[in-house]
Amino acid sequence: SAVGHDYISSKVIPGASAPSKRLRIELSNLASGGGHGMILGGARTGRTQAARAAVTVSGRTPVELCATELNAEDEAQLFASMDQPATTIILRDVQDLTPAIQQRLSSCLNNGAAATVMCTATPSLVQASLDGGFERELFLRLSQSEVRVPSLAARRADLVQWIDHLHLARTPDHGGSTSRGPLQFTGEGIE
Repeated sequence: SAVGHDYISSKVIPGASAPSKRLRIELSNLASGGGHGMILGGARTGRTQAARAAVTVSGRTPVELCATELNAEDEAQLFASMDQPATTIILRDVQDLTPAIQQRLSSCLNNGAAATVMCTATPSLVQASLDGGFERELFLRLSQSEVRVPSLAARRADLVQWIDHLHLARTPDHGGSTSRGPLQFTGEGIE
């Protein structure tokens, strides 16, 4: 069971399958740990949603940035946020950080930055850190707590719940912007 903080509910990370339940428990534990974390998973597996859920449960203020799209303004926000206690920086696609930013981020973390960093990345980052394609010390610091998001194939039984979840997120009654009726699924459509 989760330690410390609230458990991440199936309303946030849908699914009743064993992999989805395990993911919610691991994210809850990550949130309660208070340290840096790495959320690894393939493309379109829900890494970012998992990071957002963990930060929400932690009660910390999120600052979300994408390494792939990091411009000078975002870089300034990243390093200004490092000094903010009770802040967690969600750094999406950390494998795409430039070597210069990797070194600067590593230096901030080594010097006792007040903020925690929660990164999302593809599993290839692990090998890149071993091969020298990503700063090893930074990788070790960011992966103090690691959560692996299961593939969609492993969570196949949960796909209808995920589709409903994403559909509701886009309807006006639930904060979305489009008006859609209820979805109807056939077995063939899900396959």
